[in-house]
Amino acid sequence: MIRTRTKRYVLTLPLAVGLTLLLWQCQSPLETPPVVEQTVTVYVQDSAHSPLPSIPVEVYEGKTITAESSPLGSRLTDASGMVSFDLVIPSTGGSYIFLVGNDNTGRVQVAADLLCRDTTLVILLGGTEIPCNQFFADTLRLEEICAPLPSGQTFSDSIQAQYCSGCPVPLTVSFTPVDDPYQLRMQVFDSDGLEVQGTSFTLPPGGCFTVKAVASPRATGTVTRTTSFTGTGAGGASLRFDLTLEASAIDCNVCACSDTSIIVDFGKAEFQPNQESLLEQVMFNLNRSSCDRLERIIMYPARPAVFQLLDSLKAVMRPGESQRMRVRFTPDQEGTFIDSMIVQSTVPSTGDVCKTTIIFRAEGVQARCCFDALASSRVTTISPDTLRLDLRTRVDGSVEGQVCFTNCGSGGTLEVQQAFGAAERNGFQVSPDMLSLRENESGCFTIRFDARTDIVWPDGQGGRPAVVMHEAFVPVIGCPEKIIHVVARVDTIPTLFSRCIFRWDQNEFLGYNFTPPEQKGSDVRDPDLANQITDFVMLNMNGVASADVRIRSGWKLIRTGVTSQADFTFDIVQQWPNAADITRPPFNTTPETTFDLFSVYSIIVERNGNITYALVRVREISTDGEKEKICLDVLYPMP
Repeated sequence: MIRTRTKRYVLTLPLAVGLTLLLWQCQSPLETPPVVEQTVTVYVQDSAHSPLPSIPVEVYEGKTITAESSPLGSRLTDASGMVSFDLVIPSTGGSYIFLVGNDNTGRVQVAADLLCRDTTLVILLGGTEIPCNQFFADTLRLEEICAPLPSGQTFSDSIQAQYCSGCPVPLTVSFTPVDDPYQLRMQVFDSDGLEVQGTSFTLPPGGCFTVKAVASPRATGTVTRTTSFTGTGAGGASLRFDLTLEASAIDCNVCACSDTSIIVDFGKAEFQPNQESLLEQVMFNLNRSSCDRLERIIMYPARPAVFQLLDSLKAVMRPGESQRMRVRFTPDQEGTFIDSMIVQSTVPSTGDVCKTTIIFRAEGVQARCCFDALASSRVTTISPDTLRLDLRTRVDGSVEGQVCFTNCGSGGTLEVQQAFGAAERNGFQVSPDMLSLRENESGCFTIRFDARTDIVWPDGQGGRPAVVMHEAFVPVIGCPEKIIHVVARVDTIPTLFSRCIFRWDQNEFLGYNFTPPEQKGSDVRDPDLANQITDFVMLNMNGVASADVRIRSGWKLIRTGVTSQADFTFDIVQQWPNAADITRPPFNTTPETTFDLFSVYSIIVERNGNITYALVRVREISTDGEKEKICLDVLYPMP
């Protein structure tokens, strides 16, 4: 496989190449170096210019890194591939090296001469794989570098590329050096980003190394050098790689100029309605000829509010002189933006006229909120604007669930806030107050319910029935019209007691209520059976094996043949295969039914719209000759 990579020496563009710096001073060398910090922002991207998150970036002072060097700072890139450092840079500028990458990506070492101002760098990661046991070739080409001017001014340029081993074992790699300081030289950096001293290094399985070519032409023409990399490893693994370095220099000691086009890629900026959101890029304009040049803009961007030129263009450019042109991108909507401007250059001494077309490309991105069902727990979608969280615990226990959201937009930062009022926090807690999510990032609200005794029995256990269903509504701001409906169910440990109930018309028309359990139920006078207000009434016996009863709110058969009370404890009931069905619909709503001896039934207990459940075992059906009765073992209230 043979590949070619070319770099032309034209106009230095931030984000259009791997690394962009502006080479001029912002203070006189005689002034005191600044004591204020300058912000250096680094964007780490792959070869397709997509952001790479969680990538280590270290910054070192000086021109080289050794094993003994200590970084000035070390941070991980965020979801947008960005990391920033605050550095005190001398007024005369300073040399720094950025070490970027990890064991998986390989490490790239980028040297930068920083000036005393805020600077943005874009560093590309992503190596070309060299197939194991196969021949591979590549070319790194530098074009249109200026040869030295009569004034003695010289020019240099560089290009670098990363290569990764396709072998699954470590390799010992050797190479032939290229070191012609007057024409073309080569630097090699190992998988740790350190410059190789000598002509060999160790490359881990799948590891990456970087080759940098630096050209400093001394005359016009083309210089070509070829180097070979050879790697060997266990099991016959090998690497064979030929790399051609090529640099061409042109005569810039002429007064002619030619048309050219460049692309300035701003990357992504967040669009936030009614808020300022922007990115700035700086173009470096350099007169590489030996004659004066007149400059003027003959076409401005069609949308100046989106692409705003912040600097006026210098009218006359002296030989070797440079200037900056800052352009600010402010998106007014979500989407891709493309615009252009044209700079016309005139050489008065020859009458030559040429144009530089500058194409701006940028993307306006916007955060968007989506419910993250996979990361959430115990959550169902009830409607487009309502999520239901179901929690379950026992008295004096606690339980929590998570409701999660993700920034599913095209970029930017999503802020999602929960607005759960303090007055509603009756046993409920919600945290955190706000989620701040970058593109494709998820975050969760944790909703906790503490089933304290005073919440389950607000009137004390001798008062009303236990409150086993607790609800809360958590509004979510930043995820349009979203409400979290929280339902917490408390499993109270039921009381086991026994009661005998006489036939209704033989017992002064007394019906039986299951509450409160501490009093083992109560008899209530209920002469109007058609409008029964009690839970349970015995109508008559059918021998000693069954009895006709009337149930007010609903019932269902759970189990037959439970002959011993020892088999009717709560611990035993919980182990029944159908234990979960005791409180689960459907229930039979036919009031009159027949209960069989030693059978177990679930009975609905309704009080002012609150539902609880009683589990009863028919322990005895008998008569003393005067009154008929049915005796029940009762577990109440059931969770």
